[in-house]
Amino acid sequence: MRSSRLSAWLAPLVLFGAVAVEPGSARAEVRSYTLAVAGLGCAFRAFGLERELYALDGVRRVTLQLAEGRVAVELTPEATVMPAAIEERVRAAGLVLEDMEATALGTVRGAGREARLLLGGNRVFRLLPGDASAALGALVTAGKRSVEVSGAVRRHGDGWGLDVATVREPGEGGGCSGRAGGGC
Repeated sequence: MRSSRLSAWLAPLVLFGAVAVEPGSARAEVRSYTLAVAGLGCAFRAFGLERELYALDGVRRVTLQLAEGRVAVELTPEATVMPAAIEERVRAAGLVLEDMEATALGTVRGAGREARLLLGGNRVFRLLPGDASAALGALVTAGKRSVEVSGAVRRHGDGWGLDVATVREPGEGGGCSGRAGGGC
């Protein structure tokens, strides 16, 4: 009896501790990456890249667009794949990563130049000024810290930055951007 009470008490702690979720916060995850890859026109190398990406834990789907040199990588909610792993797999396939975009859901901490998107554990994107920075600022000012952000991924210091191209509240359709006609 005593061990079952202890197990019932510890189970939520272990579960939440493993993914570092703050009480009351939304799930945090990188949902997808879109890659521009040089040399993808070679079917042999494209197959090698597909195999390399599927070897990452949490990759749900890889879609290759050979003619455009683009790769879409869809992740499971439990995935912990960060840009360094993607970059490494592209190199392992003998290809060159030219550009990377990501869509991530997380909790915003800080503001302005200090804004960060927390993804759980020690996974963090620094939020870099982009088209939807004003929309992000408005959501944070309104107390909405759980957001979905999409944009270009860049190395930033010893970590990774995400240009704020679009932002929205989780579960909301569309998205806010600073682009003409993007709305919000």
